[in-house]
Amino acid sequence: MGWNSWNAYHATVTGDNVIHAARAMASSGLINHGWSYINIDDAWQAERGGEFMGIQPNEKFPDIQKMCDEIHALGLKAGIYSTPWTTSYAKYIGGSSDDPDGTWTKVSGRRMGAISFAVNDAKQWAAWESII
Repeated sequence: MGWNSWNAYHATVTGDNVIHAARAMASSGLINHGWSYINIDDAWQAERGGEFMGIQPNEKFPDIQKMCDEIHALGLKAGIYSTPWTTSYAKYIGGSSDDPDGTWTKVSGRRMGAISFAVNDAKQWAAWESII
């Protein structure tokens, strides 16, 4: 069981919101009753980049590695949202594109792009070490 940012913040979620929720779950004792996941839902995504051309965190998550390290230090696990579509529900970048360079434009409606970046994104999250 766990907490999901979408239920509380929708697209306005920030790294600080996630940390506050993790601290509350640990200090309230829920962690002792099967509550173990802190899930970052939609709206954390920025453009593609980095070594793996993976989705990077946006300005609302200035240090996602540090945030996940703190979640883990509390004895909790961190989860992160992804979608195979070109655009997420909240209109952020998704896991596929029609361009091999991962170029993304905000569009309405969801559809699969011709090129999947799922492997790129998974490698990026693994590079952050504590996300997965």
